[in-house]
Amino acid sequence: MDDSLEKKYADHLNEKEYMRNEKQKDKDSEIPILCFDLENVLTCPKADIKSFFYKSKLNVYNMTGHLSISKKVYCAVWSEALHGRKGNDIASAVYKILDKVMQDNPEFTEIILWSDSCVPQNRNGLMSYGLSHLIQKHNNLSKITMKFSVPGHACIQEVDAIHSSIERSLNKVEYYSPSSLLRYLLKVNLHNPYTIIQMKQEDFIDFQSFLSQLNYNAVPFSKVVSLQFSRSFFELKYKDTFNPIEKFKSLNLHQGKLRKGHVTAETEQLIIPLELKRCDKAIPLASSKVEAIKSMYKWIPKMDRQYYESIFSRK
Repeated sequence: MDDSLEKKYADHLNEKEYMRNEKQKDKDSEIPILCFDLENVLTCPKADIKSFFYKSKLNVYNMTGHLSISKKVYCAVWSEALHGRKGNDIASAVYKILDKVMQDNPEFTEIILWSDSCVPQNRNGLMSYGLSHLIQKHNNLSKITMKFSVPGHACIQEVDAIHSSIERSLNKVEYYSPSSLLRYLLKVNLHNPYTIIQMKQEDFIDFQSFLSQLNYNAVPFSKVVSLQFSRSFFELKYKDTFNPIEKFKSLNLHQGKLRKGHVTAETEQLIIPLELKRCDKAIPLASSKVEAIKSMYKWIPKMDRQYYESIFSRK
């Protein structure tokens, strides 16, 4: 093996061990941990009907979060009739879950997030802006630390286990629309029912429109393993290794974004929006998908047909 490749592989193994130690350290602490991940795409309608097999169906997305303190599960669910799974959509779902977590636990002053290392979905300015804004929204919250699994060695087993439970449960039932799917999600764990958040159009935030306010180009997102956000809206700290001897590096994100001097209380208020801009209306479903779902109507219960008619008629 080439020396450079051998060193790269050794560094990767070391980083994997550092990550596992970091996760264990977090679990041993009293700081609440929220692990989250997007489940594999679910489709509707789902039934043991031969004619359904080759038909195009409606995609449904489930962002799942697991809170260590309470073992509570949060599911933010939406369909492609609203939005897809781009960076804005993922950041909006995580923002919604965290907002609900803070409503349920207003005493939290700090929280740690763990996710996979996907750059387009998690390690980016969209997610970063959302987390920075969330701290401003909840007065008791002073710090959010987001940590990313080493590629190929995910350490969000809590969420993986939840997704496995959901899949086993859904394999036993038929559901014809997202509405009936949500009812089954509530029954996956009867002892500790999931908190189901049905995402609405107004829950999708256009984080992209705010990115020009801050200098996120200075953040090496493809290399970071951890990001840290505080009540200082313009400060972002990051680490590019879980090696415990390495300290967080600090960035001032307003540099180059203000014409004069340092940030003052007045200029800060001009940049931190009190209200976040919502995304535009969703793009209508492809006509071929609409026709495919309508061709299954004769097997779909009336209530579920009404759901589809309501999304097909949106302007």
